[in-house]
Parts: sequence; structure tokens; C-alpha cells
Amino acid sequence: ALLPDLRLLSRFSTKHKELFIGTLRKQGAVVAVAGTQLCDVPCLERGHIGIAMASAADGVKQKADLLLHDNRFSSFPEAVRWSRVLTQNLHKFLQFHGAACTTVLVFTCVGNVAVQASDYQTTQSLM
Repeated sequence: ALLPDLRLLSRFSTKHKELFIGTLRKQGAVVAVAGTQLCDVPCLERGHIGIAMASAADGVKQKADLLLHDNRFSSFPEAVRWSRVLTQNLHKFLQFHGAACTTVLVFTCVGNVAVQASDYQTTQSLM
């Protein structure tokens, strides 16, 4: 009954962290786990988002999905907000780039088929 009201847990052993992560995931919650020590690596991998703090060990930083450059918990919402903006912008760029490349390819192929006598090849026009 207490788990739905929890927002932040700290200073737990690895065993207890894994127990909470498993329980919260079974209930359908999105779990973000922050860690600084090597014993936190299994917990980082079990959570949806693994977050390493600035003072974390190198092994923790390698396993984390998000690396904070300071040790403040208040940085989490801002970091998540920036990562969402970055992801959205990347999707927009890939959609635009894919559409532009497809358009160029279609026009190039149609143009070369329509004009049989060409001094250059299709691949040269894409350069």
C-alpha cells in the first residue's frame, strides 16, 4: 500500500533496491535508478533508466543510460527534459533527411529515365 506513494528512495542496500525495482516494475511503474558504486550496477541495469552521478565509479558510468555532471538530485528533471528535447529533435531531423533523400533519389531516377541521352550517370548527379 505504501509503494504507489513513493517517489524517491535513498540509502538502501543493493538487495533492497533490487526488491523495490522488481516490485515497482511488476506494478507497471517506470523506474529510474541512480547509483555511484559498483554494487549499484545490477540495479542500474534492472531499472528503466540508469543514472550515474558525477562522483560515480567508472564502471557505473559505463552502464548508466544518463550521466549527470553534478551530484544533485534536483538535476534529474532538467536532464530528462533535455534528453527528451534532444530525442525529439533527432527524430525530426531523421524524418526530414529521409524525406529529402527519397525525393532527390526519385527525381534523379525519373529524370534519367525520361531523358535517355545523358552525359552523366545517376550516381554523379547525387554528388
